Amino acid sequence: MYGLEANIGYSFKNKALIFRAITHSSIKSSNNKFDQMEFLGDRVLNLIIASIVSRKYAGLKTGELSNIFSFLVSYKTCCLVAIDINLPRYIRTSLKHLKTNESVLADAMEAIVAAIFLDSNYDTSYNVVSMLWEKYVNSINVDCINPKGRLQEITQSINNSLPVYETISIDGPSHMQEFSVRVTALGKEAVGFGESKKIAEISAASKMIEILQWNE
Repeated sequence: MYGLEANIGYSFKNKALIFRAITHSSIKSSNNKFDQMEFLGDRVLNLIIASIVSRKYAGLKTGELSNIFSFLVSYKTCCLVAIDINLPRYIRTSLKHLKTNESVLADAMEAIVAAIFLDSNYDTSYNVVSMLWEKYVNSINVDCINPKGRLQEITQSINNSLPVYETISIDGPSHMQEFSVRVTALGKEAVGFGESKKIAEISAASKMIEILQWNE
């Protein structure tokens, strides 16, 4: 647990809070699970990120700020932050594969934000979140905020065409599906994967942008 606290950059006074924040509902014997903490953590994280974005990108339009905000609080970014602090090593679950499940990692990351808030205060939570999300806040660019929109801009500027998205497979049980989507643009193809059609399309668009930039 001390290793996780070191990775987070915060030492808990009430260790039960961080213990609860990393306990998945698959552990039936425990009443201390992160479900409700995730709800609080989501709200705290939203407030902190909204404050950070409005200050750092004060000159942008509201729509652009909303896109940046959505990217930074998305489950994908929360999952990346969770990996940064090596959270898969510490999550308590009865199902080993859940330790690397993106949704579980994102939920647990939000629960950790709630745990910090409950153990301290808003200012401390703000400082910790600012540190953990810093590289993602500083690496903001149009391509990562809205890859589908950016890909459309690229294709229209070249030959006034639109990318075509096609769902090529849906695998796994209904509660844990993985979508595969192919995007075709400018005579090239890329395939993306995700837990929903929308996420898979975003993944495919990001890969297509990389392909087009590589061939410039």
